[in-house]
Amino acid sequence: MLWIRYYEVTGDREYLSMADDVFRNLVINAPERCNMKKDGRCNGYCCSLNPPWDGACGGGVWYEFLIRNYKSAITNDLFLETATKMSKYSTSEMDKGYYRAWAEKEANGIRQYKPFDNLTDIQSPVYDGILRSCVKSDDLWSYNQGMYMVAMTDYAELSGETWPMSWLSPIGTGIIKHSTLTTSSGRRGVIQVVRTLISQFQGNFSA
Repeated sequence: MLWIRYYEVTGDREYLSMADDVFRNLVINAPERCNMKKDGRCNGYCCSLNPPWDGACGGGVWYEFLIRNYKSAITNDLFLETATKMSKYSTSEMDKGYYRAWAEKEANGIRQYKPFDNLTDIQSPVYDGILRSCVKSDDLWSYNQGMYMVAMTDYAELSGETWPMSWLSPIGTGIIKHSTLTTSSGRRGVIQVVRTLISQFQGNFSA
């Protein structure tokens, strides 16, 4: 996303090429793409043989892909946003289709594992991710909320699908219900999440 943002600011498509390299290293099982260390050993990605993205728990990027015990919401929301943006900015129809297909795979994975409580009571904040067992984590962090809503909004615009937008309003209600919106120092729209071990963690709601 950093390279894509640089492209949005500068218009230099070289940044998109760099973003493309990063993205493909997340999804392609291709050791030949990896740089070899001087001692002949592969780097971490190459030695894993499998790409960080796989189909477990509906599909998504592992937070630590060599360990593969957790798929975090922020990692996968950023992956979805990257695929969506790259489809938008690619000039060839082949590349547009390539990235759109990955955006659809990722969005459907998010739809399957549902990073909130359940579909019957969708008024819930977005949780931090899912465990290897595909069970939802109980952790809540404020930055997951805005990134999820941005990624799903952009994906809905790209795909024309209606389900992402139908979730956003009740999820937003759930975020507000489960968090404290502070007005201290005039900082409207800042979520304060009360933690057991951490007194509070604040992050932007308007990602």
